[in-house]
Amino acid sequence: MGRRGSRLLWPPDRELPHLHRNGPGGTLGRKSRAKSEALTDPKFKQAAEALEETASKLGAAARAKDEAGVRASFGPVAKACGNCHDNFREK
Repeated sequence: MGRRGSRLLWPPDRELPHLHRNGPGGTLGRKSRAKSEALTDPKFKQAAEALEETASKLGAAARAKDEAGVRASFGPVAKACGNCHDNFREK
């Protein structure tokens, strides 16, 4: 992870699953609300990859100053975020 478009959502030098580990080095040093099984669930990795892909498209549209592209890309990013939050976050 950490492609140019993804920089909008998380640091480019850290993979998304790493950010969700509890404690120092994970979630930017804060306690995560991710379910403990999320990091070992293959569906979490797929969801993170979907977020990366959609965020990359959003980032490309933003850099190109393509307002229609940004509008079209925002919904899929929000859906990808919600998918993880709905399925892998402690309630």
